[in-house]
Amino acid sequence: MYVVISHHYVIAEQLEVGQQALTEMYEAMKNYEGFINRHNLTADDNSLHITSVTYWQNKIHAQAWDNGPDRARIRGYSSECWTEPPYRTGFTQFE
Repeated sequence: MYVVISHHYVIAEQLEVGQQALTEMYEAMKNYEGFINRHNLTADDNSLHITSVTYWQNKIHAQAWDNGPDRARIRGYSSECWTEPPYRTGFTQFE
């Protein structure tokens, strides 16, 4: 399994747009091979810090999403709602 953790910092006035974009990403990801699940989480101490945890069968499937048209489209319309670019890290599960 491959897990991607992304940290998003949204501009207060753009919170609804940012949440909508992350929800739309989740819906689009469902159509990609290898997608397992995604959780969008709001920090208890900062409602403008949203962390997304996405589960893929492997890194190749995650890269297909990264390079796909849906991610680019959603990022395009939501790029103005973040205080900085999202910080993302991928993790490979081991036993």
